[in-house]
Amino acid sequence: FLVATRLWWILLLHRRSMKHPYLKGDNKNWNFVITNNYGNELNNVTITPDLGDKNEDWPFKTEKQSYQKSLGTLKMGQQQEVSFEFIQRDDVPTKRYKLKFTISADGQEETAKWFYMNTTAKPVQKDTQDNKDNKDTDEGKDTGKGNGAGSGSDTSYQTPDAGGYSNGEAAYSGGAGGSTDGGETSGNGSVPRVIVTGFTTDPAEVRAGSNFKLTIHLKNTSKMKVSNMLFDLSAPTEGSDEQTTSPAFLPSSGASSIYLDSIAPNGTADISIELNAKSDLLQKPYNMELSMKYEDPNATQVQGSSSISISGEAGCKI
Repeated sequence: FLVATRLWWILLLHRRSMKHPYLKGDNKNWNFVITNNYGNELNNVTITPDLGDKNEDWPFKTEKQSYQKSLGTLKMGQQQEVSFEFIQRDDVPTKRYKLKFTISADGQEETAKWFYMNTTAKPVQKDTQDNKDNKDTDEGKDTGKGNGAGSGSDTSYQTPDAGGYSNGEAAYSGGAGGSTDGGETSGNGSVPRVIVTGFTTDPAEVRAGSNFKLTIHLKNTSKMKVSNMLFDLSAPTEGSDEQTTSPAFLPSSGASSIYLDSIAPNGTADISIELNAKSDLLQKPYNMELSMKYEDPNATQVQGSSSISISGEAGCKI
């Protein structure tokens, strides 16, 4: 269809794709034809999609601060095509979105046009009985299938806000093996396993440049008590050069290590830390690694790891 904007200058935009709804992870092009119908030459013509301030405003993955496209100079009557490539986020619901694109040129009043598009939510996978037996449930049931140390199995979950978490295996320090979640002592070769079962942030929306409290929910899936627990969080580094490169999240005060006395067999516990989000975060999920060290009833050290994905919200950059 054609969309005409009649102000001091006139540009026609022709959207030529999007006949079908976006699906989770879809990579599609938005193509526009821009025509200078003004009586004179137009300089520094740009078209910019409005990414919005929240995830619900913009259904696509955001990997940079701006997706503005520059067309340079358009002579009177000249046409130029411009294309945007967008990928739908995994957490987007089935919904109709109204997306804004802004057009500007030197000496002309900025104008905006809106387009509608439909998205389709990621299908919800129903657990079969085998899947239920193989994963660590919230009730602490663990059959041990596929959960041996070094087996490479991994339990991961995705939350509605594009955050998520995954759990690695546990192993005794020095490489001693054995199956995870076994008998009551380590003498039979079993390795007590502690996993992440979820997390929250306060406030719920983590914005660039702001402080927030991260609370991680833990579960001891084994039949033995674990104690003398030390957790350490590390965030990915972000930045375009040496001056701006730094971790996406840093403790607002103190260190990134957290100590916990113990967790009972099949018990749960929470750990918390105050963090500061980097001022130039992009609107996308950021993975944080959580390393764990703790001891079994025989004071033998166990090492494990998990990761959590925090969805950052881009702030205003002045």
